[in-house]
Amino acid sequence: MKVLTAVHGLILPLVFCVALVCAQTGGFTLQVASVPTEADAQAMTKQLQAKGLESYWNKVELAGKGTRYRIYVGHFATREEAQRQGAQGRSQGLIKEFIILADQTALKAAANTSREAKTPMPNPRSVEAKVRSKDKASATSTASPPAPAKTTAVTRPEEATPNVTAREAAVNPLAYASGGAGKTGEPPSVATEKTAMTSATRERRAADAQSVASKSQLASPSKTEVLMEAKAEVKEEAKEQVRSAKTQTPVSLEAETPSVADALTNVAIANPKWEIVRQSSATNKNLRAIFFVDSLTGWAAGEAGTVFRTTDGGRTWKPLVTNASININRLHFVDWNTGWMIGEIPGKEKDAPQTVLLSTINGGRTWIRQALPDLVGFYFVDAKTGWAVGYNATLLKTTDGGVTWQNYADLEKLIGLPVESGTYNFGFCDVQFMDANQGWAIGNFYGRAKNHLGGLFVTSDGGATWKRLPLTVQTQHSSNRLTPGLLHTVHFSDASNGQVTGEMNDGEARYFFVLTTKDGGKTWQQQRSLTSSAHRTQFVSAAQGWTSAVVPRRDEEGETVYDTSFMRTENGGASWLTDFTARGNQIRGLFFLSPAKGWAVGDRGIILRYDSRQ
Repeated sequence: MKVLTAVHGLILPLVFCVALVCAQTGGFTLQVASVPTEADAQAMTKQLQAKGLESYWNKVELAGKGTRYRIYVGHFATREEAQRQGAQGRSQGLIKEFIILADQTALKAAANTSREAKTPMPNPRSVEAKVRSKDKASATSTASPPAPAKTTAVTRPEEATPNVTAREAAVNPLAYASGGAGKTGEPPSVATEKTAMTSATRERRAADAQSVASKSQLASPSKTEVLMEAKAEVKEEAKEQVRSAKTQTPVSLEAETPSVADALTNVAIANPKWEIVRQSSATNKNLRAIFFVDSLTGWAAGEAGTVFRTTDGGRTWKPLVTNASININRLHFVDWNTGWMIGEIPGKEKDAPQTVLLSTINGGRTWIRQALPDLVGFYFVDAKTGWAVGYNATLLKTTDGGVTWQNYADLEKLIGLPVESGTYNFGFCDVQFMDANQGWAIGNFYGRAKNHLGGLFVTSDGGATWKRLPLTVQTQHSSNRLTPGLLHTVHFSDASNGQVTGEMNDGEARYFFVLTTKDGGKTWQQQRSLTSSAHRTQFVSAAQGWTSAVVPRRDEEGETVYDTSFMRTENGGASWLTDFTARGNQIRGLFFLSPAKGWAVGDRGIILRYDSRQ
C-alpha cells in the first residue's frame, strides 16, 4: 500500500496518513474536468495523483457531443463531506472547480480505475478512515494507471530546498507570492513507492514518466466551460438517473481571471510557428524580460516585481514574486536554481530610479536585493563568475556570485576619450562571455542633445585587461568621429564570428543596422534598413536573428500607444520577414535558446512561444 505524506507542502501525522490512504466507498464524488481524449484524461489524472489526490476518469457517450472523458476526485459518504473536501482542495489550489455527483456516477467511474488504496483529498480534521480489505486494495486498474514512481534525483526548481545562508539572513528577501515562512508554494512531489517492484515494472513506469513529462502540461479548462459542459452531461444522464440528477448541483465558484493573452485580440500571427501562451496565472503587468536555461525551464519578469516560472517549455507559467516597488528589466540564470535579475526602484518626483541586483539560489522562490548603481546588463558563466555593465562607464566583475564587485580601473585609456564631458557620459549597454576568459562589451556616448555610437571592447583574460576593437559603421552623410546613434547588442558564437546591432542617424534618415564579423572583429559586413522604431534584437547565428520593432502612435483619444512588428532574418539582416504584429502592445523582451525555440514577452502579461516544429 502506498503512503503519500506530502500534501501541498504539509507533512501529515502518521495516524492521518493511515486513514487517508484508504479509498472511500461513499455515495458522492467530485467531477473536476471533462476532456475530449483518453490521453488528456490520463495526463490530468496523473497530475492530480501527483498532488496527492485520489483521481480517476470515466468514458461517457453524450448525445450530440460524442465521447467525453470525465475526471473525478475522491469518494465521499455524504454530500457535506464532498463539499468540505472540494472547498478545501480549491482553497489550497489543488483543484480549480468541482461538481458534486451522485453515487451511481462515482461507481461507473470506479469501474475504469484502480481499486488499489489511494489518498483522498486530505482534511485531517474531518476525514474518517475506512480500511479496505486486502483483496480490494490490490485490484488492478483498467483505465488510469497509478502515478509513476520518481525516476530521477536531479533537483529541479520546484523541488529545490532553500538554503538560507548567513548572508541571506542579513538581507530582507522578497516574499514568495504563495508562501510565507516555511512554505514553498510548490506542488508536492509524489512519495517514493514503498512496494517492491520488478525490474520490468520499474522500466515501464520510468518510460511512462518520461512520456508524460515530454507532453505539454494539460491546461485546466475555464470555469465556465467545465460547469456548462458538466450541466449538459447531467441532462444527458438524467433519463437514466432521474433521482440522482436532482441532487447534482454545481458548486458556486469565484470568477476565474481570464487568461491575459486571451484579452490581447490585436495580435496577428503571420508565422504559425508562434503561438500566444495561455497563462495559468494571469497578470496585467507589463513583462520586460525572459530567460531559459533549457527547453523546459524559464523565467519571465517585469513591472511591479512580477516574476513567473515555467517548467514545461512555456506552455504554463507559475507566479513567483510580486513586489510593487521594483521593476525588473533583465534576467539571467546559469542553472535551475541560480539566477539574477536587474531591477529599478522608481525615484520620487524628479529623482532618477535606483538600480538593484536581485539574486536567487532556489529557482526564484526568494531573492536577495543589493543596490548596484547604473546597472544595465550582465552575464554569468557559472554560479560565481560574472560581469555587469552600465552607465557612467560601469564595467564590473564578480567571483562570488554577485556579493562583491570590482570595477575595471583603466577606463579612459580603454575608451580613448574622457568618460564624462559637458555634453555626454559614456556608458556600457551589453556584455557577453563565451567562457570564463573570452568576452565582449559594447557602449555608447549618452548625450544631452544626441547619443553617439561608442565602441566594441574585447577581453581574453576574464576581464583583467580589455582592448577596443575597430567597429566600422558606414554612413553617407556623417563624417564626424562620433556617429549619432546607439549600439544595442553584441553576440559572438566563437572567437571569430559575431554580430553587433544598433541604430544610427544618417542625414535625415534613421536606420537599424547589423554588423557581422568572421575574423574576430578585424573586418565587418554591414546590413541596414530604414526604421522609425525602437529595436530589441537577438541573433543566434550569423544568419538568423529576431527583432522587436516598436513604434509609437496616437490613438483616437490622443493618447500615445505602441505597435510592435516582430520580425526575423535568415540572411544576417539583409532582409526581414514579419512573424507577428501586436497592435497597441509593446513586445519588450525576447529570448531564443536556439534557432528552433524562442519566447517573447510584453504588455499586460503577454507571452508568446516559438517552436520550429509547429
